[in-house]
Amino acid sequence: MTGCASRIETNYLRVRALPIEETLREFVARHDRIYVIELNFEGQMAEILHGTA
Repeated sequence: MTGCASRIETNYLRVRALPIEETLREFVARHDRIYVIELNFEGQMAEILHGTA
């Protein structure tokens, strides 16, 4: 990104299996904004995370 004066700090956590572990809950608690990127048309992972995290 040439000419960009600001930088955006990001983190990620790859959810590899269910059930949701404490690691995920801690990750979500440490961040103000969470984006769920998934290759699933119906957004099943986002729905699961919304209900448990």
